[in-house]
Amino acid sequence: MSDRDVEQAVLHGTRRYDRRQVHKITGIEDERARRLWRSMGFADVGEDDVVFTQGDVAAIRRLERLSSSGLVPVEVQEAVIRSMAQAMAGLATWQAELLYELSADRRDGPEDWPAELRGVLPVLESLQNHVWRRHLAAAAGRLLTLAPDEADLRTLVVGSADLVGFTRTARRLSPGQLTEMVDLFHGIAADVTADHRGRIVKTVGDAVLFVTDDPADAAALALDLVDRTTEAAALPELRTGMALGPTLTRFGDVYGEVVDAAARLCRHARPGRILVERSLATALDGDARFQLRPRRPLTERGFPRLPSWALRRPRARPGRAGGC
Repeated sequence: MSDRDVEQAVLHGTRRYDRRQVHKITGIEDERARRLWRSMGFADVGEDDVVFTQGDVAAIRRLERLSSSGLVPVEVQEAVIRSMAQAMAGLATWQAELLYELSADRRDGPEDWPAELRGVLPVLESLQNHVWRRHLAAAAGRLLTLAPDEADLRTLVVGSADLVGFTRTARRLSPGQLTEMVDLFHGIAADVTADHRGRIVKTVGDAVLFVTDDPADAAALALDLVDRTTEAAALPELRTGMALGPTLTRFGDVYGEVVDAAARLCRHARPGRILVERSLATALDGDARFQLRPRRPLTERGFPRLPSWALRRPRARPGRAGGC
């Protein structure tokens, strides 16, 4: 079995065209087609390299129709494609690794790999399409509550959380143990974030970046995330920083001073603790579900002083002695 066998099983076609043939078939200028190809996350190829399948040609045509339709302006088209491709690349890598491991566990021979892919891909494709539509409906519903000029710059709570001492812990683990630990943390983060109407922007190894629309949801999310991580004995302690304010949302990511503030607060939080900045502390003030205690302002070279508050659950008051 070769990588070409796997490629054919996945793409339902063989490599048939070089760049000149793609230009002749589609009428799209070579440089334009090359930019679209690179936007999808694939390396540039030589002029005479027979690389493209019939599906690739059809995809390039569809991408060009996005521009001609006017729905996606030319100046942002490549950025849109690039963001989509990055998400798909991560998903595809994870799926391929999982399927390969499952195949190895069953002791299937390498020659069975293309046939297994043909069998499972329609199910995965259908499931991905449904999940994508569900998330698209939810995202569209959130945007309908905003004015058109507020779609990119929105008031959000941004949270940054990471496992303390992850690198040191990872050195002592086998690859299998490290995978289990990362999967456990990401699973907990996904469950808790969904429970509190939040959204995970991205996960990077031992860290997760999340957003919520509501300050109280963010506070409850962070507290539950710390508790769930503490309960999982296999995980190091978690530290978290959160900030509230105008946040630029672009192609599924978030940017701005609020994101930077959340990251700084996370870096300075002690293990098992949550730090928040002034705007979020003010929004939570008076909510009996949360307790806020002012901490020393954070100071870092090159950054302005950042006032901070420790967030935790209220401590139960001891009851009076005696009965009633």
